[in-house]
Amino acid sequence: FPREGFCLNPFDPKVEIINQSIGGITGSWDFGDGTVIPYDPATNPFHYYNYDTTKYEITLRIANEGGCTDSFKVKICLDDSVYVIMPNAFSPNDDDGINNDFFIYTAGVDKFEFHVYTRWGERVYYTEDKDFRWDGKYQGDFLPLGGYVYQVIFKGKKTPWKELNGMLY
Repeated sequence: FPREGFCLNPFDPKVEIINQSIGGITGSWDFGDGTVIPYDPATNPFHYYNYDTTKYEITLRIANEGGCTDSFKVKICLDDSVYVIMPNAFSPNDDDGINNDFFIYTAGVDKFEFHVYTRWGERVYYTEDKDFRWDGKYQGDFLPLGGYVYQVIFKGKKTPWKELNGMLY
């Protein structure tokens, strides 16, 4: 079991449980988000959370051959911080196949906007999909090499809107 108060990182919302129960032959794991799986004494279960809330209670209920029952509960949390990690350059239309698409790593982001502008203020790319991949094209053609202004606007479920601005080369 994770220790009480353990918080999962939003980049990897997976909890792995080391089953240290002794004598149980039947039962269930309840992950506190509606997911219940059968207990198997030879298995160390794992579960991915989807950030519906930031606090969950994992419960193990087991019974032994004699019908005696026991349970154990532990509370965990999901770090509700918001992370946006992005490069400042990419190389579209490059034959080497490396860095051809621009994308941003996010975790804990609930709402998202990404804008790219020329230095004259013309918007050449826009998306609300935080899992986007941009190939550097505008109206079907690759943009010329140079500097472009980006704007990222985002928020988590419980955080205020934030904005990042910078240059993309």
